[in-house]
Amino acid sequence: MMSCCAASCVDLPLRFHELLQRYGTEERRIADSLVALTDPQGGDVSPHDLAKLHPGSTCRVSRASLASEGHHCRSGSVTDQVYELGGALHDSNTLSTLVSDRVYDLGDETGKLDFLHGGTGKLNAAIPDLSTASAEQRSSRDLVLASVNMEGSTLRFASESLRADFEIVLAAVRQNPVAVEYASDALHGRFEVMLEAVSRQGSTLWFAGDLRANEQIVLTAVRQDGHALRFAAEHLKNHLSIVRAAVQQNGTSLWFASDSMKRNREVVIAAVQQNWRALKFAPPDLLRDQGVVLAGVLQDGDALGFAVPDLKKDKGFVLHAIRAHGTALRHSAVHLKGDRDIVVEAVSQDGEAIRFASASLKRDREIILRAVAQDADALGYLTPDIKRDRELVLAAVSVNGDALRHAAPCLRNDVEVVLAAITHSSTASQYASHSVRAVIEGRMNNLLEVSDSEGTRDVDGSDDRTSDADGTSASDEGFDACGSKGVLSA
Repeated sequence: MMSCCAASCVDLPLRFHELLQRYGTEERRIADSLVALTDPQGGDVSPHDLAKLHPGSTCRVSRASLASEGHHCRSGSVTDQVYELGGALHDSNTLSTLVSDRVYDLGDETGKLDFLHGGTGKLNAAIPDLSTASAEQRSSRDLVLASVNMEGSTLRFASESLRADFEIVLAAVRQNPVAVEYASDALHGRFEVMLEAVSRQGSTLWFAGDLRANEQIVLTAVRQDGHALRFAAEHLKNHLSIVRAAVQQNGTSLWFASDSMKRNREVVIAAVQQNWRALKFAPPDLLRDQGVVLAGVLQDGDALGFAVPDLKKDKGFVLHAIRAHGTALRHSAVHLKGDRDIVVEAVSQDGEAIRFASASLKRDREIILRAVAQDADALGYLTPDIKRDRELVLAAVSVNGDALRHAAPCLRNDVEVVLAAITHSSTASQYASHSVRAVIEGRMNNLLEVSDSEGTRDVDGSDDRTSDADGTSASDEGFDACGSKGVLSA
């Protein structure tokens, strides 16, 4: 995973905060993808740090450099050719590398990220590129106004006097709210300018100066982006209406609230209901509150991991949790992972939960059958001897034929088992032994008669091999190795 310095840069071909704001409807989607790189469960980097990079930092990256061990950005003046994207941003593979294939597949939306027309970095030919314009052109009010109406961030190249021009700055901000960064300090204090900016991109509150203490400005900002609370004046981080609005927009904004607000049950529940990861920022007293933790668990079983140990030991509470998400069993106390009632409930809700059961309950036939009935892939979490249990494997492939991939090699060499699997999944045949595939393909017109007429489930004497997940092959083990039954508890 790449790491980013909050004060420097991230591997993008232009300043990241500009990328985010330009595509309004896509902003949160892209931001959330890149925020995932910081691992909300840990680390010291604020998700918002990714959206607010050093004003002088520009980065260029190619697919080749992304694949290398080091990722280097260079810092330069704002007059650098930041529009010179080199096609990297237009490349969906670059974006998927940046988000580490973890959160969102931008797919066809990638085209929206072509920062300027066609990714060429060229403005409308009728308007000179202010980045290379003469001082006279940068001081031309008409030319600059036309330029910022097309792309607000070109305000950075305007003369100092025009960056203090209210009409030009307001036009730039309306086209691109982050353009407020390039306005004069005096205009950072203009209510109309900052209200326009924060209503379009809350994080521009960063530039608001004394207006960070203005309730209307801050409330508008956090309604657009809850994380803008970070830039509010300290006393407004303790303002109930503002903090509530922030966490309702983004639950993890609780991070930036005052300690008093973090102890406010109403605020914390609102935050957790919006994003269960907000539990990370709740105080211990509220992490023992069943209502608070359950609000998170109803979204994701991993929320139980934030609960205090006493709640993880509470059988009644854990039952509530696993009925919502069976895999919450993972975070329950050790003794509850061996509690049959708890485990039965967990695997009935999500078969995958069997992976977190005690060793003895992983051998309980009723629990195993419940698990594979709910999710046939639960078979993959069991021990090799269980994967050789014919009755159990038949139950699994009768739910999901592709569960055949988890069966012991000898059962993938069993005609009846394979037929049961492909009856429920046309792709299951790929997991069968070569010899069984040959038998089935040779009798494609009467599949159902294969096991009846042959009077055997086994195909002997084959040298064909098919690899499985643990590196064995279908001919490594014969039918005899799968012939034993009763290896599991009743």
